[in-house]
Amino acid sequence: TFKPLKTKQSNYNVMELFSLFIIIFLIIIFLVFIIFTVYNLNNENIAKGISIQGIDVSGLTKQEATDKISNIILENMPAEIKLKHNDYETSIDTSSLEISFDIPSAINSAYSIGRSGNILQDDWTILQTMFTKTNIDPVFNINEDQLKTALNDISTKLPDTVIQSSYYIENNNLILTKGKSGNVVNVDEMSNYIITQIKNLNIKDNT
Repeated sequence: TFKPLKTKQSNYNVMELFSLFIIIFLIIIFLVFIIFTVYNLNNENIAKGISIQGIDVSGLTKQEATDKISNIILENMPAEIKLKHNDYETSIDTSSLEISFDIPSAINSAYSIGRSGNILQDDWTILQTMFTKTNIDPVFNINEDQLKTALNDISTKLPDTVIQSSYYIENNNLILTKGKSGNVVNVDEMSNYIITQIKNLNIKDNT
């Protein structure tokens, strides 16, 4: 004897289960979205995955982030920049260079991430920063003219500095001074190098 086939009925059951699964899945996604959105709307801290000057400020309040960055910058900013040429050593006072990082603006930029668009845009931005990470470099200022002046002054004081030929007149006599070859500071290159190290907070204990 042959049993009657129920293929069509079985297909209907599979389709119903699949549809139910899709509906449940969409409900879960919707609930997760609502919870995630409500959390973000009530969150007063900086979003996850955000750094300032390479310093992680994820989950911090604006004040906590300000304190953390300020302390790290102070800890990594020496009183003087040490320079060495062979056995000759000297330094430049950092206080004379008017170094500054615009921390408040960087904090505001970090805090605004995930808060500057509509709900969908903000949620998407927050999700992105969690996985891709975002770093904000604060505006950096330094008195570059003062730095170059200090380097030029150091260049003239090197033990093996270049001496230019010169002359002067004394009692109707022409006095000639012969120059000699030597070394000078490449002011532009050295200035750029020092500025980069300061910006990267890599100047402490870095002769």
